[in-house]
Amino acid sequence: MARLLQDPRVRVTVDVQDWNGHTAFHHACLRGSGDASTTTIVHLLLQAGANPFVIANDGRTPMAVLEERHPICETTIALLKQAIAEVEVTSLIVKARRLVVAANSDVIPS
Repeated sequence: MARLLQDPRVRVTVDVQDWNGHTAFHHACLRGSGDASTTTIVHLLLQAGANPFVIANDGRTPMAVLEERHPICETTIALLKQAIAEVEVTSLIVKARRLVVAANSDVIPS
């Protein structure tokens, strides 16, 4: 799995959704047994840039699936919550930088 996710072609398509709106991340949380292998796969997907905010057709994110299917999998859930927090902080920093650039150039950011 680690070697597969290192392939740049896979990194580009890691968030592709199937007919249910599920990504590889959703499937890892749906099909995983909730043990160390689930934690490893979730970690590898996050490192590969998988988006933890993708919402499937049933309205669930990978986090919601994981909490529902494997509530005893505290390590994986904690890892995913940490990754989501880091993504949110990074997003806020990017937005702040855009605002600073826009303020300095009198251009409204998109």
